[in-house]
Amino acid sequence: MSDDSNSSPAVHESYEPVPYYAPRAYASGPRRVIALLIDLFMTGLIFWGPYFSVAASRVPKELWDSPPAKLRRLQREAVGDLHVPLICGSLALAAAYQVLLRKTRIGTLGYFVMRIKLVGPDGQSPDWHSYAKRVLICFAEIFSIGLVYVMCFKNKKHQALHDQLAGTWLIKRRAKPEGPGRIIYKTRLLGVYPVTLIDVEPESAGMDAGDTSAA
Repeated sequence: MSDDSNSSPAVHESYEPVPYYAPRAYASGPRRVIALLIDLFMTGLIFWGPYFSVAASRVPKELWDSPPAKLRRLQREAVGDLHVPLICGSLALAAAYQVLLRKTRIGTLGYFVMRIKLVGPDGQSPDWHSYAKRVLICFAEIFSIGLVYVMCFKNKKHQALHDQLAGTWLIKRRAKPEGPGRIIYKTRLLGVYPVTLIDVEPESAGMDAGDTSAA
């Protein structure tokens, strides 16, 4: 599932003028990993922040130096009936941060700090169908413990598995297109199952191929 694969995928072109970005415009593997770590930290802060804020406000300050096990018990007792609403509300906020912000112009804090943005094959924010597909695949990848990000270091456009399957890319925020491109569809095998991947190639590549065939 890498651009550098030795397999020969079936390729189908769709002439649809789109901006083409050179490989240097894409967010590198280290850049993506740093953004991921920032967003994981923010997700933890958003998820646990409200709970511990309420717990801390209800536990007397003179008890804050209690042993950790006792302090946790005091916090649970202090939160009381608010435990479930707080957890549900924090989960909703964390999900909104991880899911909704990535599609906005500003992006998550990780995207903002690393100056990257998520785009579809047309260079704009992904459509909702592609974005929903990316989110679902990301959830399925949770148990991979981040191993899918190894792919970001191995292909020239630094796509993770969920990007390749959903047809999305992370590019530098100020990246400029090199020129016009065209969307192509590549059929590859994922295990024993064929999957169709979307890619963008420079329009000149298609013209050169046409000139070669004509010669």
